[in-house]
Amino acid sequence: MRDFEPHGDYRIETDGRIFKVCVEGTANRELMEVYARDMDARVDELRGQPFAQYLDYVSDALLIDESIIRLKESLAERMAKGMCAIAFNLTKITAPSVTSAQISAIYDEVGLPWLQVEDYQDARSWLQARIADADRAAGRS
Repeated sequence: MRDFEPHGDYRIETDGRIFKVCVEGTANRELMEVYARDMDARVDELRGQPFAQYLDYVSDALLIDESIIRLKESLAERMAKGMCAIAFNLTKITAPSVTSAQISAIYDEVGLPWLQVEDYQDARSWLQARIADADRAAGRS
């Protein structure tokens, strides 16, 4: 498999145990590798505590075949480390139904609870509730 330069961009911020990820552009496998390593380092700092993600797509973004495979692997790895839910905002893109169909199918396939929202405030309480549920299920209060 030929390697290319990463295409697309992202930025990660944190709000407690919610990772807020700003996504821009079409992501190839190489970008997904960089993103996966970056997320893994941040997730490892939580030492197994449940966490969630919020994705804010700021421009049209589609995943190409190899990046879809890598995303599924990355999600499975993060779920094994405590990821319990994901919410995403597609209000800034021109083809939200296409992107929504693509990413929600991926989340459904890996068994990750998801919610499509219009802004972070809509997502925050839902994500915090999923983290609290996971804490309770793990015997943490």
